[in-house]
Amino acid sequence: MDGSTRSEHANAFLMGSGKNKKIVLYDNLLDQLTNEEIIAILAHELGHYKFNHNTKSMLVQISSMAFYLFLLSQTMYSLEFYHSFGFDEFDPGVGLCLFSYLYQPLGNGVAAISNIFSRNFEYACDRFALELGHDIEPPLIQMHVNTIYNLVVDKHYSRYYNSHPSLMERIEHIEEWKRENGWDKRRKPILIEARSQENDNMAPAHETPTDTDYDDMYINQYLVSSFSKKTQ
Repeated sequence: MDGSTRSEHANAFLMGSGKNKKIVLYDNLLDQLTNEEIIAILAHELGHYKFNHNTKSMLVQISSMAFYLFLLSQTMYSLEFYHSFGFDEFDPGVGLCLFSYLYQPLGNGVAAISNIFSRNFEYACDRFALELGHDIEPPLIQMHVNTIYNLVVDKHYSRYYNSHPSLMERIEHIEEWKRENGWDKRRKPILIEARSQENDNMAPAHETPTDTDYDDMYINQYLVSSFSKKTQ
């Protein structure tokens, strides 16, 4: 997809249903990532295919719409609903306005529940890519570096408003999976680059990071150096 004609945002997604599913890659994603990183992104999208996430997402949307229509049918033709707002007669126009006030807090709750499903889908696909032997962490960081968006978000805010986990949430989940499953390769070229820019009292760049070495510090340093290069 020629996404570069509209934005610097690099993305990939699975679309379609049944036998007509296709994985779409932005052209700027192909330019920004290495072959190994692109394969990791493809492995993530194949996870959506394997677990039928498109169909499940559609069922969630249909369920939320059914909930909306059910509440609408229960209130639009209820005189008690009109009386509770001080209206004596049935009026469809007034009913729609009143229902919008009623559904606003309920709709936020439904959206938050939908986000829970969507976020779990992303976590499941990250794990799927790791299980296939592809480290999804470096391409995720690189994609966020290039878009300079949504790097650090409060977890509670993210869980309520965002359909996708933030970068740091996904990295935390990936690192936890690696520790639990004995991921010892730890292919982290970004850490090597970040370490080379540290001062003398930091660990040498050739050392292999351990579980205790991993900190947001390395990610932050890589992001800062990348941002400075983009803005020069």
